[in-house]
Amino acid sequence: MTIIFRDKRITGGDAERDVLFEDFARDMETGQYRNEFQDLLLLALVEAVNNAVEHGNGNDPRKQVHIRYLVRPELVLASVGDQGAGFEPRFPDLRRVTGARGRGLGLIRANVDHVFFNLSGNHIFFCKGDQSMTEHLVQEQWRISTYPNGVVLVTDLDFGPAKLSIVKGIAEILDKVGAVPDRTVFLDLKGVRILSSLTWGSIFAEVQKDAVRQVILFNAGEAILQTANQMGLTTREEETYKKIVLLPDASQAMHLLAEKLTE
Repeated sequence: MTIIFRDKRITGGDAERDVLFEDFARDMETGQYRNEFQDLLLLALVEAVNNAVEHGNGNDPRKQVHIRYLVRPELVLASVGDQGAGFEPRFPDLRRVTGARGRGLGLIRANVDHVFFNLSGNHIFFCKGDQSMTEHLVQEQWRISTYPNGVVLVTDLDFGPAKLSIVKGIAEILDKVGAVPDRTVFLDLKGVRILSSLTWGSIFAEVQKDAVRQVILFNAGEAILQTANQMGLTTREEETYKKIVLLPDASQAMHLLAEKLTE
């Protein structure tokens, strides 16, 4: 099986972008990713890079855009980061956009399984799996996909305007992925402000199962990091504690996700 991983930096000139997009298209073909999805993934990368160059870096040639992507026959995983201040992303309803601009994020969301940002909003990540090999569940309050090597990715957590975690929601998510053997669960916490004691209890109950290798909690805000420290999550030596990994940034999660997918 062919696995391709690229790590590139560009300043964003038209010629650089053209080379990047040509390389990405060629790598998807070489990596034998499904033909019917290749052009849509290329569109997602084009929109992400153009946003980073124009909106993130303000077309400043002194600033760089950092692009990483992983291609294997079952999926494509990509990230695009800029050196801008970041923003709070909003995904438009494509059918209601009538102006000359404002469709980019909507086109990305419409054509990938998952799209998420780091906490500061200057780094976008997206992935798409081969639907013949990927179990993909979309509900109003979350998206769940199972990828190779028992990797489970959960994004779009939405627990209402206050962004408070509801224990029933987390417990239901973990129950949905319970059939995946030898699993590593990645949970995006960007839309969550706190984890209550009951929610932590659901997570600890999950990692006590033999079928679970790790639960990766990423985009964790300050309150979640503080409560994790209060519980000794990063210092205790018990196996249960070691199976919970808390990452404050999505960039670290993307790196770990790529590692898990290439094992």
